[in-house]
Amino acid sequence: MFKKCKVAMLPTEEIEANGKQIYSGKVLGGKTKLYFPNSGEEARILKHFGFKPQNLYVLLEDNIVEGDWVIPNDFEYANRPWQFKQDPRPLPFWGCKYNCKKIIATTDNLEVEEYGFIFPVPKLSDSFIQKFVESNGKINEIMVEFYPKDERQHCLVAKKVDELFDDY
Repeated sequence: MFKKCKVAMLPTEEIEANGKQIYSGKVLGGKTKLYFPNSGEEARILKHFGFKPQNLYVLLEDNIVEGDWVIPNDFEYANRPWQFKQDPRPLPFWGCKYNCKKIIATTDNLEVEEYGFIFPVPKLSDSFIQKFVESNGKINEIMVEFYPKDERQHCLVAKKVDELFDDY
């Protein structure tokens, strides 16, 4: 079954060791341009010229359970991922279960604990990141295939792109 998912790009201060970040910055003429560096050296050069690291997130409006990583619908209020917990916390946690979208894949280094084991949130493939950069961030929604076996099993095929997720 396919479900519509949103694609969001959010700034980060952290430079990921996995090298899967996009860099955003102004070029001649004042236009914003995205780059996906091939090496750490390219990333350092982009950062030197004022380009900011960004992470991509594939978001699903779905049932949120404890341990899920989420992003509030209002990016301006809290423009970073949060891990949902059942215990009472200050905003934006208390309203997150009903006012957030679940992160199902990312370029960020997020982890989820299940049954005593720690698993990474699925990573986006280089080919999807490259297509996103080539479109200069104009990919806002994609269709992602889910398998009925388990609600946490998901996202192995996307309708509009060749490869969405790396294999684990």
